Order: sequence, then structure tokens, then C-alpha cells
Amino acid sequence: GPFTTIQAALAAAREGDHIRVERGVYAGPVVVNKSVTLDGIDFPVIDNGGDGTVVTLAAPGAVLRGFELRGSGSEPDRDHSGIAVVAARVVVENNRLREVLFGIFVARSSDVIIRGNDISSKSEYATGRQGDAIRLWYSPRAIVENNHVHHARDVIAWYASEVVIRNNLVEHGRYGLHLMYCDNAVIERNRIIENSVGIYTMYSNEIMPRENLVRGQRGPSG
Repeated sequence: GPFTTIQAALAAAREGDHIRVERGVYAGPVVVNKSVTLDGIDFPVIDNGGDGTVVTLAAPGAVLRGFELRGSGSEPDRDHSGIAVVAARVVVENNRLREVLFGIFVARSSDVIIRGNDISSKSEYATGRQGDAIRLWYSPRAIVENNHVHHARDVIAWYASEVVIRNNLVEHGRYGLHLMYCDNAVIERNRIIENSVGIYTMYSNEIMPRENLVRGQRGPSG
């Protein structure tokens, strides 16, 4: 049946349910702890009002699709994010992230898919003070594809083996891609434009970069 809040719909949901969320503005935070699909119709907004993390996906196989996430907190040591992923096989697809410190933060979660999202950070901050648009941390076999990252800090993969990063546009940030301890990464057909640094890899074996466009690096580290 119809619910007035996303959290109420989640409370009533069963594993595997498909929840359609109509357009409108909803208050965050939202914590998804069941393996459900949340489908936004016409980009409903979930707004956290400048505090904490907007949506946490904490159930394996959960799907978040078609939302606009806004207004995370801004404390960098707290990893305040638009979307925090803390479960395996989660799909984050076709969302818009605005005025969030970190965009999509994936921690200790394998086989996550991040696809078709449009991500920027908090416009009030200089690039170095913004959060990373996408951060993979101890999260192997992630697929990051068809995202548009702009006006955020970095796209980072640390301690994450066998990740695939393809067909993304990353522009007007600091590090286009920053890999550390990421073996067997595939980096293909990305456009990495007008960042301070293009692709930066450290302590990573068997990296396969191919058919990327990297141009317009600025500053002494470019």
C-alpha cells in the first residue's frame, strides 16, 4: 500500500520487494537493511538537511535507482556521504548526488555495481576540501561504469582487486582516478578531463588501462 515515508515502506517490506517512490521531497536519512529494490519515479529527492549520510545500503543485493540525494553532513573524518554501501552485490544506478561531501562510499563490500550516476560534491568548498565522488575501500570486483563525476575531489579505489572502471566521464576534480593496492584493475574508455591529475596508480599490479581519453591536467602535479 501507499506510505508517506520511505522508511515506513521499508519497515513494511519483505526481502525481494520492489518499492516505487513517487516524485517529491523526502527527509533522510534512509537505511536500507532488507534486500529490496528502491525505484525512484521522476527523481524523488532525499534530503538530509546538511547532516550525516543520506542513504545507507546495508543489505546484500539491495538496489537504489533513480533518486536525487542531497544535503549530507560535511565532516570529512565521518565520511558523510550521499550513499554509503556496506553490503555485497548492491546496485546503485541512475541517481543524482548534489551537495553531498562524499558521493558513493563503498566499504568492505564485494561485487557492487555503480552505474549511470551523476555525482558532484559540496559547491561551497574548494576541491581539496570536498569529498571523493566515488570511493571503493576493501571492495573487490566492483563495476563502476557510465557515471558522470564532476566538481568533486577524486574517484578512488583502495585495497580493491579486480575492479572494472569503464565509460565514465570524470571532470573538474582533483584526481581523475586514484588507485592504491588495486591489482587486476581494468580501466577503459573513460574520459578524464580538466582534473589536477589524470590516472594515478600506486602499489597496484596488472593494471589494464586502455582507450582512455586523459587531457587538460592542471597544476604542477598534472
